Amino acid sequence: MNSILQCIFATECLMGYLLSGDYKMDLNTKSPMKGQLALSFVSVVEEALKPANAASSGRVINPSRFKRQIDTWAPQFAGYSQQDAQEFLRFMLDGLHEDLNRVFMRPRFSYKDADVDKLSDVDKARFSWHRYHASNCGLIFDLFGGQLQSTVTCHSCNYASITFDTFWDLSLPIPKSSRYDALSKCSLADCLVEFAAKEVLDELYRCDNCKAKVRASKRLQVYRCPEILVLHLKRFSFSRYSRDKVETNVNFPLKKLSLESIMSPTPGHDQIVYYDLFGISNHMGGLGGGHYISHTKNWDTGLWYEKNDSIVTQVDEGRIENGLGRSSYVLFFQKSRG
Repeated sequence: MNSILQCIFATECLMGYLLSGDYKMDLNTKSPMKGQLALSFVSVVEEALKPANAASSGRVINPSRFKRQIDTWAPQFAGYSQQDAQEFLRFMLDGLHEDLNRVFMRPRFSYKDADVDKLSDVDKARFSWHRYHASNCGLIFDLFGGQLQSTVTCHSCNYASITFDTFWDLSLPIPKSSRYDALSKCSLADCLVEFAAKEVLDELYRCDNCKAKVRASKRLQVYRCPEILVLHLKRFSFSRYSRDKVETNVNFPLKKLSLESIMSPTPGHDQIVYYDLFGISNHMGGLGGGHYISHTKNWDTGLWYEKNDSIVTQVDEGRIENGLGRSSYVLFFQKSRG
């Protein structure tokens, strides 16, 4: 929990929204948590980002109230055993979004799926986005929400079925070709390409054109880019017979990460967007005795810090760019401003 919280504390636009009090106008007391998760999180933010002075230097924050609310919202995180950082992030953002959702009464739709299927791909993308936004309007979604295009292609007639869905983060596979030994390495760009590669579906797919179950392949691409891009590296593999951690050294840029290689070709998609890194949740060690720490960039000074529970140490950019490739697990990027 701590490593993810530190990365969220480094999300400047979200912290500004909470610390300014603007969130109060959006507090949704009709949400499942009645706004209590958001209120407890704001208390943690205010304490964590309180200006330091001689009396408060070296202070340690205890987010126990927020932890209790998280346990209520997502009981699987109850207790203090180690949990998956990316899974925790998803549940936390979902809970905060519900508490800060400006839509108190979700609309009812009367359309039929068959009507949507008749739309052009451009109109389908627009419809899907506005349909989701009609029920989910808030800063959390405005910052972390993006849109994916899914294309399923029939191997018999080559007919392509295109649908669009929202996403809050992207889970990137690490190329199998880079997993052979302890010295294996790849780039984040390689992981992005692997994410958008065509994948043959295991099960037969019913093609709307053939009217039959056929072999098909699926491809995911980005149509709308979020303001805050969260990339999760699939370092943990689980099978019926084994559990393993992928130790591949994944090189990533500090600035100007491009999503050009995974952008949708459908008209109306976002133009080329660049992202700058500001936070990393690192998983240190193996599956049995691992530990999470974080590395975050201070938005005022531009300096990087390693945060290992109560221990905070300044680190140089070289350490971030070249020394964390094997432990990086969840990467936080923001759209480049320059």
